[in-house]
Amino acid sequence: MKKQLLLAGLLLGSVFTINAQTTISFEASEGYTLGNIHNKNGWVVTGDPDGNYIENQVVTNALASNGTQSLKIDEDELYGPQQNTIMGAFYAFTPLASSHYSISADYYISALDASNFGMQLIGATSYISRFEFNYEGDAATVETVGTGLAWSPIAGFSWVANRWYNLKIEVNGTEVKYYVDNVLIRTGATTITEQVQQLRFVHDNYGGFAYVDNIVMTDLALGVGEQVASNFSVYPNPSNGLVNISNDLNSVLTSVSLTDLNGRTVKTAKLNGDSSAQINIADLAAGVYMMTINSDQGSVTKKIIKN
Repeated sequence: MKKQLLLAGLLLGSVFTINAQTTISFEASEGYTLGNIHNKNGWVVTGDPDGNYIENQVVTNALASNGTQSLKIDEDELYGPQQNTIMGAFYAFTPLASSHYSISADYYISALDASNFGMQLIGATSYISRFEFNYEGDAATVETVGTGLAWSPIAGFSWVANRWYNLKIEVNGTEVKYYVDNVLIRTGATTITEQVQQLRFVHDNYGGFAYVDNIVMTDLALGVGEQVASNFSVYPNPSNGLVNISNDLNSVLTSVSLTDLNGRTVKTAKLNGDSSAQINIADLAAGVYMMTINSDQGSVTKKIIKN
């Protein structure tokens, strides 16, 4: 007998921290291994009331939009079709403090006339927003309004199987914007002001499968320069000698200059084009300096103390 799921899933497991911009492509370099995604890198899958977990939600190298691996969400025949899109893989993270953010992902669906597939943003107690690819080839968005859900079919939008789509949801306070392939297709509103803390990729188990890849989560409350700056580190600080420069964006570092508080340039150095470098400030007088780091993604200025 096939089981009917009663629970949408669990928030248990590791909780990861989202930076100003976080990208997930399910690559081996990010710590992902092929196979079941459950309890890997902050991901869990749908559970049932008996403490079991669905199968076939896996990291795969069969198809990818970025790199060589992706997430595949697939039917689990043990449970049969579901009334809602509750089957799939969920990523839990520390609640994002920002009220202006975007989350995007590449989505590839294998067939029409099979399952509905969706991407869902979840707060502490409620859905914030949802985008659903309908099995008939159209789509709808869903926001929580009051104590209910507001469903809105997207006029004029249709999708085809076996093609990558980039789906993005941007939330700014109570305003929700939906983009497909960077084209705004609908603006909605929600009454939920909870901080987003979980991302779900789901289906209703009617057949077919989907690949998900290139997830990008961005805190839009920061300007572009601030987003870049937040991913650069200089350490130790204070320092009396070598200072390390590193970044989480794999930016190519090209040069560094240091100025004193009077604006005078006291040191410059060309870098080797790697994503990390070392600068020796042993020859500088004790004091406070501004270090400007130039890279292929722009310039970042950090305050550093020589002791």
